[in-house]
Amino acid sequence: ERYTLNAKDHFDYILVDIYLGDTIPNFTSDPKFLKKLHQLGHVIIFNRLFYNSDNKTSAQKFVKLVEKKFSNIELVRSFANLFVICSQTVIITKSHF
Repeated sequence: ERYTLNAKDHFDYILVDIYLGDTIPNFTSDPKFLKKLHQLGHVIIFNRLFYNSDNKTSAQKFVKLVEKKFSNIELVRSFANLFVICSQTVIITKSHF
């Protein structure tokens, strides 16, 4: 969190895959953190747990939050996770083919 808020670099891709056990730290949903990620990266990929009803509810709330910050959102489901891919431009994933 500290690095992100103080960073001045720009990245093509940023992967946010942060857990404390099965808990996602609250700062990953903080508007200040999301705004800074938006400034730092072209494509931001969030890995969210998605294997039980609590995780699914949390992930769905998170998606609604990032939809307000990014103009393009792609959701990619894996076995126990949901990848939320965010960008200001159109994202091409295998779902487009």
